[in-house]
Amino acid sequence: MSLSYEPLQSVLTELSIEKRLDIVNNVPALQNIEKTVPLKLNTLTLKELEFSINEITHRLGLFTAWDKDREPKYVPFRLLQYDVDTYGFRCARKPTEQTRDEHRIDDRVDWRVVRRDEEIRKRIHRFMFTKLKESHLRNRAEEDEEDPELQRLEENLFPHHCRISETNPPFHIQMRYSVLNGNTVLRETNTAYKKSIHDAMRALAFKYFGGRANIHVDTFKIDATGFHRYPIEMKLLVKKMEISNADKVDLDSILPLLNPSCFPMRSIQTDGRKNSGASILQKCDELYLLKHPLNFLELKNRRVIFMEDSFPSSKIEEMLKDWLRKGREAGTHYTFKVNRSVPAMTMMAEFLDKPGARLRRLAEKRRMDVAYQIFVPISYTTEIKLFCKVGRETKKVQSFHIKVQRTY
Repeated sequence: MSLSYEPLQSVLTELSIEKRLDIVNNVPALQNIEKTVPLKLNTLTLKELEFSINEITHRLGLFTAWDKDREPKYVPFRLLQYDVDTYGFRCARKPTEQTRDEHRIDDRVDWRVVRRDEEIRKRIHRFMFTKLKESHLRNRAEEDEEDPELQRLEENLFPHHCRISETNPPFHIQMRYSVLNGNTVLRETNTAYKKSIHDAMRALAFKYFGGRANIHVDTFKIDATGFHRYPIEMKLLVKKMEISNADKVDLDSILPLLNPSCFPMRSIQTDGRKNSGASILQKCDELYLLKHPLNFLELKNRRVIFMEDSFPSSKIEEMLKDWLRKGREAGTHYTFKVNRSVPAMTMMAEFLDKPGARLRRLAEKRRMDVAYQIFVPISYTTEIKLFCKVGRETKKVQSFHIKVQRTY
């Protein structure tokens, strides 16, 4: 029994992307129709060599497959998420050239510097294990060929010996594709490692996201460090976004992944300190900052929530003085997390000396420690309101607020 287009569209909309791909693999004729049906996701997480769709994580990595009877006893299995050479050492294997159908995010601008750094890393690694071995030999009370620590050090140095002597190692590198649900492995596939692992990641990203212009995401999480490659037509309709390691990349390089119609977003969360003035951070209703920015004056958002525990009195004071000089839009509201009431109260008391400042006392018993608000005029029509909020159960100050409002 065949379905017409509209019922088929309704069925596909309710299915997960995994089920949809299974259907397309069994019925290739549905591929073009399936890609036109909007994909709705609760969460989408993008990293350099893995991505998660809702609860399912797709991960690529490399591991050392030893020859029979040569597997080390004391070197644990590791899945490496970077390119390696024949001997298993990290290397800068440059991926294929960029094509017109892909968007790249790359924080490794100069590949010559990357290769130099990788060579230095190899030397440090060999030097460290060599010194540890020498130190262990000196400190041993007696000769013991079965010493586990000595065998561990020998096994870690073995690839270095093969590299220096240019002999073929008794192992080869393989690529592993893993699909996980949390910590549970759903399936694993091992393949030969011939090209850059980023080329394999490109193929995986294009398989899942290629040709999809309508991907609706409730929460989009991205760690843009490293090297990313995505289909050029991939335009996410995002409500909330979380950015990790924001200081290591140009945040505006994420913009091509987003559909312009999703702006302004409901909220953006970032852990960056340096690039608080990036244009992408200004395209949201609420900005959550996990760390205090280096320059508060770069912030142009109307609603900012500062999540760091410390209270940067000097930076807040500098920002408020700038607002008093240049003005600030009504509706601006900044919230700071506070553990102690003293810094916030001191800040409020200092602004009582400003011309036209006034104090308003509160009758709430719950706010006995900070039972007042400070109003400082900016102009004839706007003023800054400084106040604290107290937890209902703890009865302690939890947050300090700065709000720009109209005068009445």
